[in-house]
Amino acid sequence: KVVGRVGKDLVASDASEVSEIVRRRLFEDSGRDSMRRAISRQYAKWVFERKDRLPAEWGQMSEDQIRQQFEACYPFHPATLTVFQRKWQTLPQFQQTRTTLAMLGMWISCAYREGYGQARREPLLTLGSAPLDDREFLSAVLRQMGETRLQAAIHADIAAPDGMPMAHAESLDQEMVNGTGRHGVVQRTAKALFFESCGGQTDKAAHLPELFFAVGDPDTETALIDTAVRGLERTCYYLRTVGGDGWRFGGHVFKP
Repeated sequence: KVVGRVGKDLVASDASEVSEIVRRRLFEDSGRDSMRRAISRQYAKWVFERKDRLPAEWGQMSEDQIRQQFEACYPFHPATLTVFQRKWQTLPQFQQTRTTLAMLGMWISCAYREGYGQARREPLLTLGSAPLDDREFLSAVLRQMGETRLQAAIHADIAAPDGMPMAHAESLDQEMVNGTGRHGVVQRTAKALFFESCGGQTDKAAHLPELFFAVGDPDTETALIDTAVRGLERTCYYLRTVGGDGWRFGGHVFKP
């Protein structure tokens, strides 16, 4: 709230610069250097070995360059920071770094409460960890989009607050067999798809390479993410295909 009231609007050129601003303003301590290096190495290895399935810019980097990007963005996943520059900056209400700071501040607060209450630990703050079931956070996101009507779509398909029927993504996670749904991969994929497809960009769609990068990690293979997307496409009321290889949330799609 303080950031939103007195923070100056800043224009950052890349994810590492945004991350530096976020760390300086929102964290007293972002963790041990040894932990940051270890997690960055794990993710860099995962990305480098699968770069043919990920966005083209990552396929052009060496493993060491990828590691440096993850270290620079820690404790955020690079996709969490770059999505606002790549996809949201053309929204009329979006104020670039100032708005990003305000949303990420709420995001961090929700992640801390969830981690403390549920003993849940994730190595990075990813798009899939966005607290869309938190009413205050969701309201802030939708205000930036200028599209409050999406609230019903998110509650029905992605994440529902306590006291409401379970969203489709949550139900699909429960249905996945052999324990593959234990990390909530369907809901994490649905959240990443929402952020990648609902900004102000001309191409309002999320594509598999973007989802593989945003959701994938050393414990989550790309095939599992692909399965999650197909399940969402089959089940969700408000998810529609765009072209031959994209998806977007928004607008009712009747599925009997």
